[in-house]
Amino acid sequence: MQVVAAALASGVGMALVNLDFGRLLTLITAYTTGASSDEAFRRDASRLPPPTSLSFLIGLAWFALTYGYSTLLTLAAFRLTRNIRHAYVKAGLTQEAAFFDAGSGVAIATQALSNGRSIQTGISEKLGLVFQSGSTCISAVGLAFATQWNLTLICSWIAPATLMVMGVTAGLDASIETRVLKLQAQAGSWAHSMLGSPRTVHAFGLRSRLLRELDTLLRQAQQLGHRKSPVYGFMFAGGYAIAHAGFALCFWQGIEECARRRILTRGSPISFMALFLLMS
Repeated sequence: MQVVAAALASGVGMALVNLDFGRLLTLITAYTTGASSDEAFRRDASRLPPPTSLSFLIGLAWFALTYGYSTLLTLAAFRLTRNIRHAYVKAGLTQEAAFFDAGSGVAIATQALSNGRSIQTGISEKLGLVFQSGSTCISAVGLAFATQWNLTLICSWIAPATLMVMGVTAGLDASIETRVLKLQAQAGSWAHSMLGSPRTVHAFGLRSRLLRELDTLLRQAQQLGHRKSPVYGFMFAGGYAIAHAGFALCFWQGIEECARRRILTRGSPISFMALFLLMS
């Protein structure tokens, strides 16, 4: 529970910096454009908290919270993965001898290693980022509505479109990765049979056939791995294209409303874009 609270608090801190930056930018822009006098600028500047110290305190708190929940999640992921691997290997060793004669013994070790690494990476890194990103997204949306609600409605399509692109590409990547792991497990079984009984292999002249089959499995895994390149290209290109298109629309609409005097604080569009940059 403490880990989740630390991750949520670190996400909120990232959004608060942009709100303070927008207020400071509004004050400076009003003075440079002549909309504020010297006395009004000094009076308004004295009412604001020191931006350097406030940003430093928020950054220090964000570092402490992020380091805390990352360390705790790493330890929890290490222990959980160790227990899962121990139970998985123990269950494999309790199988009958015919199970290992079928060539599935090395597949157990390969799956325990690769899948355990995926579980450990997901818990230690991605689980904390899910809570932190969710907190940042919710707090950024709230601050964006408080800053300028009409710009928030204009750019509200960025997150659903990005999630749609990420969901499609992640599904394709997961299907390819499953097939690659299966081929790697089969290749490990062939390598185990070659290295486990070298005398039998040389006696029957099976070395070339086994090497040919092993090379075929590895080439198939390599070809499947090459299919990931267009998937990742579409994922990153689509995500950045959607984000930049939304930011361009937000900036254009914000400047137009500033020119029409619908937005009195000139720092609102910049602060709003920074909030949506965090949310995306």
